[in-house]
Amino acid sequence: MSVTHGLCLAIEASGRPASAAAHWAGRSLERVLVEERAHASDLLPAVDELVRELGTEPRSTTLVVVGTGPGSYTGLRVAIASALGICRAAHAQALGIPSGEALCWELGAEGELLTIVLDARSQGVTLASYRRVVQAGLAEIAVVQAPQWLPIAEARAHVALEGRVLVDATVPDLCGFEPALRARCSTVRPPRAAALLELGMARAARGQHTPLAELQPLYLRDFVPTTRKR
Repeated sequence: MSVTHGLCLAIEASGRPASAAAHWAGRSLERVLVEERAHASDLLPAVDELVRELGTEPRSTTLVVVGTGPGSYTGLRVAIASALGICRAAHAQALGIPSGEALCWELGAEGELLTIVLDARSQGVTLASYRRVVQAGLAEIAVVQAPQWLPIAEARAHVALEGRVLVDATVPDLCGFEPALRARCSTVRPPRAAALLELGMARAARGQHTPLAELQPLYLRDFVPTTRKR
């Protein structure tokens, strides 16, 4: 029996607001967390609410899909720790998916190239490009440029020459995009767990999963702690 025939969950916390989604018996629900609240305290209660509303129990979980980033250092740690805990408790399978792929799945049209450029703080951005394609009759996300961290000064040179550019509101000014490039930009919110769940279930139905020992956040740089100014 396919793992997608049981309770399927998704957790996405690469940015704020984080979100969670669940699918059971033909119904799907999503919760978007309050942006100002802590991921660590709110993610699992949100998942539990979804499961109860669907009329089942956490032990029915057969698949947990989690966004692996890049994104918030703390958010990704919390999301993946939560996914691992649920999988181990319910003996469920896991599937880690880079968060940009879920964003492309939600917003991209078939054949469209999307470049995602997000403010990574520390004088840099994260950049990746994807295209939504059909492979063997099934929709999928093709990676054109894998996620990478770039210094602000180098970002423009790596943006694809075609297609839409999905950005944080700060990116066009931060990176000095010229008018023609700005015209291709759309400001986006973080990926949604509902899209992540849909993509994850499609892949899991084709036999894809991530061994629990390999489920890791997609960190593009080492974490650099900051000191609060007094």
